[in-house]
Amino acid sequence: MATHRTFLLLPPKSFPFLLLLFIFHPNITNSRFRASGTMSAQQSSTGQHSQVANSNAQGAPDIIAECRMQTEALLSKLRNAESAARLTDKKLSYHKSMHENLIKQCRALKQANEEKDQEIENLKYSYNQLLSEFRRLQNETR
Repeated sequence: MATHRTFLLLPPKSFPFLLLLFIFHPNITNSRFRASGTMSAQQSSTGQHSQVANSNAQGAPDIIAECRMQTEALLSKLRNAESAARLTDKKLSYHKSMHENLIKQCRALKQANEEKDQEIENLKYSYNQLLSEFRRLQNETR
């Protein structure tokens, strides 16, 4: 269980490789350890330890090569994910700026519409004044 705490203290970039080493290490597998992290009684005999040691010595280069391949694959996926995240961030900032520009344009259009509405009201008022003046003058001439 202390191993998990050690992983949490390591820098984030080394975590995938160390996690793979932890997963594929021949002495640390689910078949050799229980959920609590202690060795089972059946596998603690000396004969089985020597068999495990011999098989570990023969398969270590293969396991290391497999770990390296999987680590490279995971690092490639990580780089791709980081690239996609950067692209998504750029798209997001572009869309945010477009949204802000649209809000500014909408405000400007509202203000222009209000000014035109005010101008229309002023023209209506002037028209009504001219009409009343015209009627007054018409009545005076009769």
